[in-house]
Amino acid sequence: MWKALSDEEKAVYQKQAAELLAAEKEAKAAAGEGGDEPGEVSEAAPRQQLPAQVPAAWVRKLVGLDKDISRCTGEAVAALSAVADVFLGAMCAKAAAVARGSKRRTVRLDDLERVVKGDRRLGAAGLGAVMAAVGAEAAREEAAKAEAKAEAKEAGEGASTGGSGGEAGAGGDAPPGKKPRLDKAKAGAGTKAGDKAAAEGARGKGAKGTEAGKGPKTISIQKAFGLA
Repeated sequence: MWKALSDEEKAVYQKQAAELLAAEKEAKAAAGEGGDEPGEVSEAAPRQQLPAQVPAAWVRKLVGLDKDISRCTGEAVAALSAVADVFLGAMCAKAAAVARGSKRRTVRLDDLERVVKGDRRLGAAGLGAVMAAVGAEAAREEAAKAEAKAEAKEAGEGASTGGSGGEAGAGGDAPPGKKPRLDKAKAGAGTKAGDKAAAEGARGKGAKGTEAGKGPKTISIQKAFGLA
């Protein structure tokens, strides 16, 4: 990544590294820090916040992951911070270029994957495995979200079909979310009985007909469909 930078870009980062070193020395002198070796920084001593760079606490935490390293000098922390800033800046610039090539303004994970796959040095540094692990974690998160969404949808469908239980029982068993199937035999018999009763009432031949000025007998919907 460093070789890919121009001389002007290298000069900018070299200047930033020099400023970081100077700030480290000033902070150490002001705090009266000391160590077993010149330039060594105590972990418990207060430190000055690094300006616009990767925080020193992050660098120390990453260095501390190596069990073979017990201490890290202030100069080493500043150098690692500057290197991390250069590396992250170059990665972001390349990923942004990939996103612009796809007419997007948002950098996505697949943009970074294309950057890593397109540079053998990044693959040799182990970033291919890192991107694979990040991609697997992102896939697990998406699967969990999809599963939760499906469960919520099923719960909503169950609540909506619960209120029509009586209708489903009258028309027969029906799968959740579907209308119950109507028994055509019962419906046809009920409809014919209703039509016959209405015709007889109109001609005055029904059981009660239209006597005493009463109108024709009304057949309820339940009886008409054979449900009463």
